[in-house]
Amino acid sequence: MIVKFIDLFAGMGGFRLGFENACKKLNIYPKCVFTSEIKSHALEVYNKNFGEKNVKTDITKISSEEIPAFDVLLGGFPCQAFSCAGKRRDFEDTRGTLFFEIARILRDKRPSAFILENVEALTFHDGGNTFKTILNVLHELNYQVSHKVLNGSDFGLAQSRKRIFIVGTKKESISLDFPKMTDCKVKDILENIVGDPDEFSKAMFSHLSPKELQGKEIRDYRLSTTKVLRGWELGLKGEISDLAKDIMRFLIKEGYKHKRREKVPIDMSLVFTHFRNFPKTMQAVQELEDRRYAKRSVIHSTGEEFLTVCGGNYSYKFSRFLNNEGYSPTLVASDMSRIGVVGDNFIRTLTPVESLRLFGYPDDWDFNELPISKIYDLTGNSLCVPIVEAISKRVLNSIFKDFNKKDTSMCLRNMAIKQTVATKEQLKESTKILVAHLPYDEDMSINVPSEVIAKELGALINSASDKTIRDLVYFLSEEKIEALKKGLSLYN
Repeated sequence: MIVKFIDLFAGMGGFRLGFENACKKLNIYPKCVFTSEIKSHALEVYNKNFGEKNVKTDITKISSEEIPAFDVLLGGFPCQAFSCAGKRRDFEDTRGTLFFEIARILRDKRPSAFILENVEALTFHDGGNTFKTILNVLHELNYQVSHKVLNGSDFGLAQSRKRIFIVGTKKESISLDFPKMTDCKVKDILENIVGDPDEFSKAMFSHLSPKELQGKEIRDYRLSTTKVLRGWELGLKGEISDLAKDIMRFLIKEGYKHKRREKVPIDMSLVFTHFRNFPKTMQAVQELEDRRYAKRSVIHSTGEEFLTVCGGNYSYKFSRFLNNEGYSPTLVASDMSRIGVVGDNFIRTLTPVESLRLFGYPDDWDFNELPISKIYDLTGNSLCVPIVEAISKRVLNSIFKDFNKKDTSMCLRNMAIKQTVATKEQLKESTKILVAHLPYDEDMSINVPSEVIAKELGALINSASDKTIRDLVYFLSEEKIEALKKGLSLYN
C-alpha cells in the first residue's frame, strides 16, 4: 500500500519522521508529495535527512491546485487569534491565519485524514474561542475530529512536553487514549561529558551541591520557594548588603500585589516610605543598580521615579537546571541555551545528541554542521516524534482497515506482470506497491523466502539501478537485498 502525504510547517522533519516510522511498522509505503517550510536552516536539515531538494515555501502563496493529490495532511501550525472568534466561529473567521491555509487545503483537496499539533495553550487561547473555532471549522469540513493534550513523558521521552493534537478522518473518530510507555529520565539520555568548572559553576557550587542544584531555576523577581533561586541572594553578580536584600524582597512583594508573576515598576516614594533612613536607602538602591539587580527609571512628564527588579531569563549563564532523576521541563527555543546540565564538578549546556533524544529523534539525525544556536532553534520548536508515530498508526489503520492485502497484492502482480503495454515507470511504481503488500510476521520480518521475492520482483523489472533497488526494498532487511539483486540479474 502507498500513502501520500503533505508536510506543512515542516521544521526539521519531526512530523514526517514519526509518520514514516508508523508506515514502516505497518508495511505501508509513505510518499511525501509536498513540503512547506519558510526557515532556510530548517530546510537544510530536512533535505539532508530525507535526501530531498525542497525550497523555502510560504504556504500562503501556494494555491491548492499546485499541491498534488494526497491522503494525509500533517501540520504543526502556529497559534494565532481569529478576528471574529466568539461570533460565527466558521471558516471565514479564520481568514488571515495559518490555520486558514490548512482549512483551505482540506476543503479543496479532501484528503482521507489529517494530524495537527499545537501548544497546549491553544485550548484556552482567547478564552477558548480560538480552539472552538478550529473544531467548528474541521467539523464543518465533514471530518470526524478528536483531540487531546498529550505529554512526551508518557511516550518514553525524558521531557515533560504537553501539546494538543487534533486528528480527523472521514470515517471515524480516532481514540487518542494511549498506554504509558516505558519511563525515561534525564539521566538516561545524557552523554558522558567531562570538563573543568568555570566561574559560574564554582559560584553555584559554593552555595549548593550538584544534587541540591538539580531541578532549580534562577528567577530574581519571584517569591522564594524550594525550586527558585535568586541571584541577588547568592551574590551571583556581586554581594550586596542586608538592606539591599530587604529592598529586593519589598519590590517583589509589592509587585505580586499586582497579581502578576513578573517584574513590576515600584514607585520610589513607596520605597522611601517603607525604608525611612533616606541616606542608607539611597546607598542600598545604588548597590542594586551597580550590580544590575534592579534599575531606576523616570517618567519625564511627571518626574516620578520607579525601581524595577532586573533578573530576567537572560541575566545569568543558566536560568534553569535539569533534574537528572526526573523529566526535563518543556524546552523552548529561546531558553535552550540556558538550560544547565549539572555534572559532578561543572555545569554545561545540552549537546545536540541530547537535544535530539529529548524529542525522540535518532542520534544520527544530521544537523548539516549548523551552529549550536540554530540547532537549539530547531529542536526547541520541534515536536515529540513518538507521539506522532503512535497517532499515525491509528490513523493509518483506520484508513486501510478494510483493505484486503492478499487480493490487492494478487491484482498488482497480475497487472504488473501481464500488462504488456505498461511503461517502465509504471512497473516500478507497481513494484513499490507490491513490496508494501508482502506478508510480514509480527516481528516485522518477511515470511516469504527471499529467493521467491527476488524472482518475483525480478520478473517485474528487468533493468534497475541501485537507487531503484533501494527504493523497492524499503521494507526489506539488509540480508535480503543481495538476494533481490541476484534475482534481478536473472532477468537482465
